[in-house]
Amino acid sequence: MIARDLKTSIQVLEIELTNKTKKDGTEESESLSTLFFQAGDTKSTYLNILDELMTSYKGEGLNAMSWKRSYIAENTSVREYLGHPGNKIKSEQGALGSWIERATQKVIGM
Repeated sequence: MIARDLKTSIQVLEIELTNKTKKDGTEESESLSTLFFQAGDTKSTYLNILDELMTSYKGEGLNAMSWKRSYIAENTSVREYLGHPGNKIKSEQGALGSWIERATQKVIGM
C-alpha cells in the first residue's frame, strides 16, 4: 500500500511467476508486471484480484495471470499497469531504478 497523500492510497500488486535459471546457473525471479490500483477496500478486492488472476478463461482467450480482466476494471476506481523495462536493462540495479522511475510517474498520475 502506498499513501500518495493524506486522501489517496494506492495498492500495489506484483506477480512473481517462476524462477528462471541464468546462464551462470543462478536462479532469478521472473515477475509478470505490476498493477497499481485504487479500490473501496484494502483487503478483499486485493485478494479477489489474486483469485481472479489464478483462473483461466480459455473461452475468452484469457490464460491465468493475464491482467486484462473485466473483474479488475469493474472493482477498482483507478488502475495502472507497469510492465517490464525491456531487454536493454541487464542488471538488477538498473531494473530496480527503471521500476522506481516508471512507478513514480504512474503513482503521481493517479
